[in-house]
Amino acid sequence: MGVSEETHEIAGHSEARAASKAVAAALEAQRSVSGGAPSVNAILQVMGRRPDGYATAEGPNDLTADEAVRCLLDGGAA
Repeated sequence: MGVSEETHEIAGHSEARAASKAVAAALEAQRSVSGGAPSVNAILQVMGRRPDGYATAEGPNDLTADEAVRCLLDGGAA
């Protein structure tokens, strides 16, 4: 491997590191704006299900997982 090839390889590594840092910063910014995702247990609870997926004593409701997540993100349970 020649000197120019080695320099190019190091520069490429530096660019990849800068890109990964930019992606990490963007993801952190998104999390700070949108908050965390609801937990699986919270989604199941809104759907009327226990953590193991079986219906609660009150029984399951007609919400899909997508609808349950939307309810949680909008600030409340169904």
